[in-house]
Amino acid sequence: MELESKETDYVIHACGTVDAGTFQAEHVVSGSVVLRCQQCGTRVWASPASCASVAAECDRTGLQRKVICFSCALPYLRSGKNQTMPPTAGQLAEIRTELSK
Repeated sequence: MELESKETDYVIHACGTVDAGTFQAEHVVSGSVVLRCQQCGTRVWASPASCASVAAECDRTGLQRKVICFSCALPYLRSGKNQTMPPTAGQLAEIRTELSK
């Protein structure tokens, strides 16, 4: 996930793809939902904790969410003009739960 600078009007929710490809999610967190990349239309996985984190950031900032696949997120990440959000306690708990399976 990435919070864009104030020059833009959305919070980027970057996700791994459902179907085979460079950024296909190798493991899917329980309760994840399938969404569509808002740039290219690719199907992506979004975990419950990531959805909650992005929703909270959108509520806090008043910005809208933009769901995109990792391939479409690369230009944003490479631009150096964005802030990457640290993982939340919920996301870390989700990771710990999934790794313990």
